[in-house]
Amino acid sequence: MREKMIKSSLLLSMFNRFDFLIRVMYSRVPFLRDAIRAILFNKLYARSGNYCYAMHCRIVAALKRARIPIKNSVVLEIGPGTSLIMGIGFLLKSARKIILVDKYPRWDRTNISEDIEYLKEKVKKDAMRFFESDFRPRADRFFYAPNSVEDMKDVPDGSVDIIVSAGVLEHVTDMDTAFREMNRILKPRGVMYHYISLADHYNFDKPFKFLKYSDRVWNTLLTKEGYSFTNRLRSDDYMDFAGRYGFKLLDVERGTGLNLDSCKLHKKFAEKNREDLETINLYALFRKT
Repeated sequence: MREKMIKSSLLLSMFNRFDFLIRVMYSRVPFLRDAIRAILFNKLYARSGNYCYAMHCRIVAALKRARIPIKNSVVLEIGPGTSLIMGIGFLLKSARKIILVDKYPRWDRTNISEDIEYLKEKVKKDAMRFFESDFRPRADRFFYAPNSVEDMKDVPDGSVDIIVSAGVLEHVTDMDTAFREMNRILKPRGVMYHYISLADHYNFDKPFKFLKYSDRVWNTLLTKEGYSFTNRLRSDDYMDFAGRYGFKLLDVERGTGLNLDSCKLHKKFAEKNREDLETINLYALFRKT
């Protein structure tokens, strides 16, 4: 345990000293990036059963507080990644159908088998009825759209009751178009719940470290769509987009990071409201008006 802590502290110290170089190398040196991804895929992209189930429970609780019914609803999950636990969880709550939107799908039959076993142990319910014998999702319960959130072309207008996402919107490049698309596919008075991680994804020990760079440096050198991209939007930016596209806030929870006083911030961020800057976890439920 002590050795792990020492290694961890050494890695953090190295990153804190050379974060610019490390970001450039991962974002802009393809052979190095691919090697790191091959070695650390699970650490970089896999979602644990505990994380997905906890997020599902949190969303269900927010929907319950707002008196939003799940039964017979069409639920769309943006970016499920390696796990279908959230979608399966909604089916177990009597949702009618799950739409999975993911430009970079990473689940496979092994993941699905593990998800089913996890839920069987966790909630004592067998979700196998939503899948074929070889663990392929049943077509009458799941629909997969290989789209980005900015262009959900395979999802018809006004066809969705509930949109959910967890740790996805911070990776979206064109947020304006994304909110327009979410408004388009939701039914009148449909709702959407998003968990957004606003911290530096390279260094959770220093969640504001990436706010010291200008947009020009960040976007041209230090991040890349599909690999390491984070848009660095703050909580007020998301609220502005929601309001612009006719969404009313129904429920919000915020988690804050360390004190900002010791952090170096680019002037773009230094001028922002302190609460919006310090929010590193945003959980928000909106209704389409």
